[in-house]
Amino acid sequence: MKADAVESKKGIRILAVASGPIEKRKRALVIGVVERERTVEGILSCSVEVDGDDATRSMEDMLRSSKFRKLVKIIALDGAALAGLNIVNVEELGKRLGVHLMLITRHKPRKGRLERAIKKFGKANGLDVSQKLVACGNLKSLDIFHEEGIYIMTDLEESSTRRLAPTAFEALRLAHLIARGIATGESKGRI
Repeated sequence: MKADAVESKKGIRILAVASGPIEKRKRALVIGVVERERTVEGILSCSVEVDGDDATRSMEDMLRSSKFRKLVKIIALDGAALAGLNIVNVEELGKRLGVHLMLITRHKPRKGRLERAIKKFGKANGLDVSQKLVACGNLKSLDIFHEEGIYIMTDLEESSTRRLAPTAFEALRLAHLIARGIATGESKGRI
């Protein structure tokens, strides 16, 4: 049975996290927007290595060092990676922080697609990508829901997912706009 700690609570704080552009950069800006009931309560930031392996640790440090560390109950991400192929180990992050995760995408998740991209990246760059593949394997424990043109992978119950999806998506959109705007001087694009 899935844990559903958010079902009966009103005003759940969601931390939506997005990375800025990665072209010609070694590190990418990561912005977190803390939102509750569609009200922005705070902005967090950190940076991660482009195609690196520090996304999980950096996100954990970003939230733990903030005043929101005990208030955030859900982390929303645009897919499972930040800054290219810097994979977030969602299972590990959820356990360490005691939060639920929502991975939101416009495209239906396709089994094996991310793993193939990671293997190709590792081969092309002569890198060991085993940790990235372990992090990807953890995604298989998440349920997939389709809601108003977006796909959500999460460990939440379906009713909570559907109720919280609009807030999570809007917070994620804001995080994306802020990250891109700060990194390039102007925001543009879609998540």
